[in-house]
Amino acid sequence: MVTTIVEDVNKSFQPSTLHHHPHSLSHLQHSQNQQTSQSISIQQQQQPQQFGNNNSNVIGNGMANISANNNGQNQNQQTPPPQSQPSTASPSSSSSFQMMQLTAEEWQELNNVDSQLFGVFKPEDLNCQKLKSLLLKAIKCYDLALLNRNLIGSKTNNNNDQRCCFIKSNQIDPNVFCRLGHYNFLLGNRVKALSAYQRYLMTDKNYWKNSAAIFGLGLTYFHYNAFNWTIKAFKQLIYTDRQFSRTNEAHIRLAIIYKFFQHYNLAHKHFRIALNDSNICTLGKNEIKFHIAHVYELEGKIKTAREQYLSLLKQKDNIISSSLRADCLRQLGWICYSNDTLPPLVDNSLQQQPKQSQQQQRYYQAIKYLNESIELDNDPYIAYYYLGRCYACLNQVHDAFISYRHSVEKTEANSNTWCSIGILYQKQNQPFDALQAYICSVQLNKNNITAWINLGLLYETYQQYYDAFKCYLHATRSTKESKISLSTTTTKSTAKTTTKLLPIGVIERIKYLKSLSLHNNNIMSISAQKLPSLELAWNNSVDNDMASKRHQSFVTNATSTIASSQSTTIDPNDPLINTAKRPKLENHNHHPHPHHPSVVPYNHTQQQQQVSYDNLKNSFQSTTTTSSIAQSKQQSPTFFQNKSKRSYSIDSDVMSNQTISSDDSGIDSKDIYCHQTSQQQPNREDAIISILSSTTTSDSSQDPSIRQPKLSIEMNAQQIIDECKKYPTKTTRIINSITSDNGYPPYPPDPPYPPLPREKLNPPTPSIYVESKKEAFSPELQQFCLSNHIAVIRGLSSVLKLDLGLFSTKTLVESNSDHYIEVRRQYMQPSDENWDPEHRDMVWYCESQRSHTTIARYGHYQALSFSESLKEDKEKNSSTTNSIFRDSDSDSNSTFCKNTKKHKKYSMFKPVKFGTNVDLSDPKKWKIQLQELAKLPPFARVSSAANMLTHVGHTILGMNSVQLYMKVPGCRTPGHQENNNFCSVNINIGPGDCEWFGVAPEYWGVIHHICERNNINYLHGSWWPLLDDLYAENVPVYRFVQKPGDIVWVGAGTVHWVQAIGWCNNIAWNVGPFTSLQYDLAIKRYEWNKHENYKSIVPMINLSWNIARNVKISDKSVFTMIKLTLMRSLKYSIMLANFIDDIGHEILLRQRDLQEPVHYCVVCDIEVFNILFVKEIERKHVVHCFYCAQKMQNNLNDFVILEEYKLNDLTKVYDNFQLITTPAAAVSTNLNNSTATMTTTTANNTSSPTTTTTSINTNQTSS
Repeated sequence: MVTTIVEDVNKSFQPSTLHHHPHSLSHLQHSQNQQTSQSISIQQQQQPQQFGNNNSNVIGNGMANISANNNGQNQNQQTPPPQSQPSTASPSSSSSFQMMQLTAEEWQELNNVDSQLFGVFKPEDLNCQKLKSLLLKAIKCYDLALLNRNLIGSKTNNNNDQRCCFIKSNQIDPNVFCRLGHYNFLLGNRVKALSAYQRYLMTDKNYWKNSAAIFGLGLTYFHYNAFNWTIKAFKQLIYTDRQFSRTNEAHIRLAIIYKFFQHYNLAHKHFRIALNDSNICTLGKNEIKFHIAHVYELEGKIKTAREQYLSLLKQKDNIISSSLRADCLRQLGWICYSNDTLPPLVDNSLQQQPKQSQQQQRYYQAIKYLNESIELDNDPYIAYYYLGRCYACLNQVHDAFISYRHSVEKTEANSNTWCSIGILYQKQNQPFDALQAYICSVQLNKNNITAWINLGLLYETYQQYYDAFKCYLHATRSTKESKISLSTTTTKSTAKTTTKLLPIGVIERIKYLKSLSLHNNNIMSISAQKLPSLELAWNNSVDNDMASKRHQSFVTNATSTIASSQSTTIDPNDPLINTAKRPKLENHNHHPHPHHPSVVPYNHTQQQQQVSYDNLKNSFQSTTTTSSIAQSKQQSPTFFQNKSKRSYSIDSDVMSNQTISSDDSGIDSKDIYCHQTSQQQPNREDAIISILSSTTTSDSSQDPSIRQPKLSIEMNAQQIIDECKKYPTKTTRIINSITSDNGYPPYPPDPPYPPLPREKLNPPTPSIYVESKKEAFSPELQQFCLSNHIAVIRGLSSVLKLDLGLFSTKTLVESNSDHYIEVRRQYMQPSDENWDPEHRDMVWYCESQRSHTTIARYGHYQALSFSESLKEDKEKNSSTTNSIFRDSDSDSNSTFCKNTKKHKKYSMFKPVKFGTNVDLSDPKKWKIQLQELAKLPPFARVSSAANMLTHVGHTILGMNSVQLYMKVPGCRTPGHQENNNFCSVNINIGPGDCEWFGVAPEYWGVIHHICERNNINYLHGSWWPLLDDLYAENVPVYRFVQKPGDIVWVGAGTVHWVQAIGWCNNIAWNVGPFTSLQYDLAIKRYEWNKHENYKSIVPMINLSWNIARNVKISDKSVFTMIKLTLMRSLKYSIMLANFIDDIGHEILLRQRDLQEPVHYCVVCDIEVFNILFVKEIERKHVVHCFYCAQKMQNNLNDFVILEEYKLNDLTKVYDNFQLITTPAAAVSTNLNNSTATMTTTTANNTSSPTTTTTSINTNQTSS
């Protein structure tokens, strides 16, 4: 038997899934049932070494920069407490009373201190000792005041009842907790900081206005690896205050998290935004560029990544640090080693022998890079590991062992290094040493699949089949535990990573060993064992000299290591962590726990597959684990449980012995007030109130930057201009929200209450049958569609005599055979199931890989698929006919039945190709097809006065233009809502059917939270809902079949997903009826897209102004919402123009061209209305929004500022847009056949309507 040793070069992450949480950060207090799941180890960067281009250690300079960037304002400025009260203290007052006092100058200095000093203030720096002492004094002052308030308030004596009531009547100002959060955060007391911040969120309903508090809270969440909460906090910060000076820190951490979750597009986006930000940052520009190159490497764009690394190395030594240069060299070395397809670079310094193959040249080049990296790196254990892999491939065993030894000496708990050592021993025919090394590896990381497989191969080589069988089973279980339910990008490289977690050969070996045990029961229990059994090897200590370097905690606590094996950590050598040398989590009583890698195929040869930096860094050392996080939680307030247990309380944070010593502010019992004489109490109580009441700290809502002009739609344009001039632009936030005057952040909706009972979770789908052309154009048909979330219209195609054959594959191939289409590679499976790539578990992530082809090629595939299906059906029919003559009671027949069921189960997972997004917008190519669709009723047409999208002014592919979908059985359109929640029309061309699923828009928040629990991005990701999960959350689901010719109307905001049952084509487009529900959902999704960094392809601001120019509205609710959008966008333009004028820049007029597309910011992808900031980048003039332009350059000197509309033009449109009160003039236009459709209705009825005319037959259908 030939045995192949497996050595991994790929590894997949396994982030823990954070549990469902409320959408509001302040809602954390209600999360009693929200227990923490396994946290992922990533270390918070507390003491960064570099600040981009500003390396100043002086607090004054750093704070001056921050203050300038924030328009000179601070969120929670406090005034000194009244000084008259301390002066009236009786002489008998306790000496500790004086310790509570701060001078007016100290209070004033504290006004400039908040979380924005992160990275600038360093407690260990000598220049920061004065501020550090002041912060400690302030914390002690607040803590003593809180403690004494609690003690006095708890008195029950009659003499003190009046004073107790006086104390309780003066509530604690929420900003006391906010400031305590800031001070503890800056000093590194993260437990107290988290407690104080959350208490602040609980007590201040306007917490979202306090950017510094949200910033500090987000960094604290990131420090404790609560990634979903970190995302929530930072997204809210970026949305509510785009001008906040430290948003670059938020973008960097969001990018790190998305990189970990394998959301590479989002990671790129946030890194790019941080790179364009000129404000002070804990990472320099070169470090961010290294991150971007690393993301390219992770997503398989190796050539681009190599170019980025080389460009960094070309910089001078005074620009790039030695540690970063070492990182680049190490990554280049790994790229040279692990990528066969990438040719080696020409290097004259290497002495190339004529007989060297290209692969050997790559190995020697990798060795050169790695040796250079080791010389520059102070902790080069990663490079040593890579070096050992290179030497092993060159069969230089001695050098490989030396490199591995150096790696182990640098980091003892290194699972992959021990696995590689075992492979070397096994190749040298040293089975006992190989066994010891493999045992070390799997004890350090029980999910190391490669080590388990190689250990099984070792046992199988020596015919110890039972031990081999157990090792293979461990590998399969580890695969199941280490699978990731992530919303990954659908690139080919990612698909390889997610689908090859377990080699097929392992499953074959398990089946083979099972078959051996069936034929020979004794083969699994051979007594003559040449190697110790798995249990004996696991329990015995390893005598090997190198194995003695293992971390002792893994020798004594192997059981706990196995128990926590389902968790993973972000590697400490992640570029962010490595370049800045982030310190460990405060609690060091932990067991390093490496990543668990994926493995290469069973018949793996020495050819290596590509690997990413993070995908191999598990091989070395992890500095924090889930177990360490759990230990820290036991020693600190439980900040993920009941709010009352983790709020900033006196008992837990001042008196309790359970508080971490490093977080204590040094309060001694002698500093607590003595309650001996009643004469002391009035002075003491007045002082407590002066510190904790609103006289000490000001409400965050009083911050001048938060105050906004008070506007209403009753005001005319000139009044709005005059009101905006009252607010100085340099000290006022410029808000561009169209749903809120003050920038209130959006949240997913809560589900309707009370929840529906189980028997109502499968509602019948509204359907209607049209029998005549009169019925087709009747207002009742339109009302029926607008009154339902989803509806099926049958008979309309035949009544209107639509020639659907114009959209058949044959016609399309004959018309435009070379037309470009997008193809998605998927896997056939039942419509109510969604299996992972290994067909083991039901998941939400929908596997889909993107490519492109032409209509002709896809048509050939569609026809070939149909002919193959016919052939398979004939074979099945013949086999079924033969089985009739078998004895039904025989064993062979029963076996046949079982095999048939099994074949049916696994035959479903064959790959299928879905031809999607076929653009039919060109009237020159598709004139006949587009003319045919003009036969539809006006409310369902692609272009009509009844359609909001007609007034956009330019073509939006797939929305106000037609798109075609070409399908074979099993093709899936994953779950989604239409862009900006617009309605859609879908016609099945046939000849096959499609199965539809739909959920009402009020439940999309529930689905959003389920996606979060499955680590899938609701907007960016690809997901297929599991019905059982929806029913468990009391979500009703529509389910029906769309026959050829049926038209499906998808209402505004309806969540839906579709699977093809047969071979068919579909055409679809969006429509926007003039209803209050449609417009309301559209602008809410517009703002939510900004919150989620998702591009809104429907420019709602420009669309609203075009509607105001072109359409007269009679529905008051629709008019009010559009008028509010006009008012808020006009206010934004006025405030922005005033700001530009104040800083001395000129705005140039550049009027829009006819049908010119709306401009979007090149950095953040938000719509840019009216005022454009243009800059030349790489010989192209690109548009920026105001916020990104200001981040790039605060004075905007390098930007050309353009204006698309004169202010007078906008004011005229605003003033002329009035509500039409005359019924006869209801929404009149010059277009024909638009009267019925332009009559606005409110489509908020969730029940199935009944029409008023008897000629239209309505019914309820369900499948």
